[in-house]
Amino acid sequence: MELTTPEPATSSIVVTQLPKDIATERASLVERLLTLGPIRTAEDREVCGAGLTSVRGVLDRVRGHYTKIKSGIDGLKKMVLGMESGDVVDLVKVDEHLSSLITTWDVAEAERIERENEARERAAQEEAKRNAEVVAADLRAAATEAKKAGQADVAVALREQARDVRSSPPIAPFTVAKRQTSSGGIATQFTWEAECVDIRALARAVVAGKVPVEAIAASASWLKKRADADRTTFNVPGCVARKVPSTKRTPARR
Repeated sequence: MELTTPEPATSSIVVTQLPKDIATERASLVERLLTLGPIRTAEDREVCGAGLTSVRGVLDRVRGHYTKIKSGIDGLKKMVLGMESGDVVDLVKVDEHLSSLITTWDVAEAERIERENEARERAAQEEAKRNAEVVAADLRAAATEAKKAGQADVAVALREQARDVRSSPPIAPFTVAKRQTSSGGIATQFTWEAECVDIRALARAVVAGKVPVEAIAASASWLKKRADADRTTFNVPGCVARKVPSTKRTPARR
């Protein structure tokens, strides 16, 4: 359908309906997406996100079509706005519907992840307390060996370490769940860390003078520095080194 209105000059204003391809895509999106139910999986969330992107793209095309018609029109403005409203209203409903679904999912997912991380931290703390007594006993035994070997300073350091372990048990690393994001790129970097897996072997190495007494510090900062420096050649009795990945988000290229 075409409506023409003569202007004072020789030209005329042509008002056309929405192009068939845009109208077809608009109807398809409304029919397919407005019936989507609550998000229950990450895949559902991705479907809603993709649908929302498509809806907003068609919205831009619809509005762009009528923006051209509205330019320079005064007398036909009211009619054009009515046509635009009729073509846009369903898409706006879909936009609001999908946005609501995504918001509901994201809030629930954030709460679930927070609960999961709290549970993991509690489990790590409980495990640390259970292991603290065992480690402290090993340290006291190593202190006795050091004293017998004439390493009084090492024996004192080991006993102090035993007290520190009982009062402030070191918490083992635990995986922290994170929300998925979809913008930008991911860059992965690696660092090296080390942890003591056999305190007696480490203590004997200290007594024998193979490693400095700083190796038994509760913070294990010396082990971390040593692991980062030696990497694959790391060799400290009772300890293991591992390569630890870390990621950072980089801006998406345009």
